[in-house]
Amino acid sequence: MAVMYAFCDQKTAPSGQAVPKLGTAWQGPAQVFCLPAHTALPAPPHPGSRTADRVARQESSVLHVMGSPQQPYLQTYRLLLRPLITADAQILKALAGDRRIADTTASIPHPYQDEDATWYIQHSRDQFALDASAIFAVAHPEHGLVGIVSLSRPTGSLQAELGYWIGVPFWGNGFATEAAKRLLSYGFETMGLQTVQGRLFVRNAASSVVMSRLGMKKQRVVHRATEKWGTGEDEEIWQTSLCEAT
Repeated sequence: MAVMYAFCDQKTAPSGQAVPKLGTAWQGPAQVFCLPAHTALPAPPHPGSRTADRVARQESSVLHVMGSPQQPYLQTYRLLLRPLITADAQILKALAGDRRIADTTASIPHPYQDEDATWYIQHSRDQFALDASAIFAVAHPEHGLVGIVSLSRPTGSLQAELGYWIGVPFWGNGFATEAAKRLLSYGFETMGLQTVQGRLFVRNAASSVVMSRLGMKKQRVVHRATEKWGTGEDEEIWQTSLCEAT
């Protein structure tokens, strides 16, 4: 089994270390992806298991008391889409804190601080309670949290924006497509959406491949739509609809 995480000092970790694909044997040093020392890597609970039930009770207790709906668990062939929980904060910070993640997203800050992770976890709960954004942790049964996928909309709107990112050690495994496809189904079937848009930087070729694999169609290019690292970024707008998805 590939060793995907090692707890080590990032300053002394070997640079340029290659990360193996999932499912491949790893014969090299353990430090293939260095996280801050003592970082917890929570394993995602399987739907219907005692662990899932316990986590759901513990982490959703506030929403339950408030009478708000509880966020579901959504399963794909390899992945579990689940609510973000407090224990995700450190691994969320480690993965989202990679500059390569911030480089191709409009809203992820860099550097990514502890308070950013804490705020985002609470934000995901607040947005779901308001029937606005549906933000899910993308979890792998062996590797825990590997990324985020979301549908964001003004409360009650029939149109949402798709967002996703996968941590750098897990690139190239098709996780973004698999997770986003399941979330689109949830958006159309449960959230009552009619259309879903996606926005990406023109230079982000990998994301355009994901959009295409999801059956989305490129609508237009907006020049200098977003400023990133002091430069105006051109954005592609992609879209799919309930009619196209059914």
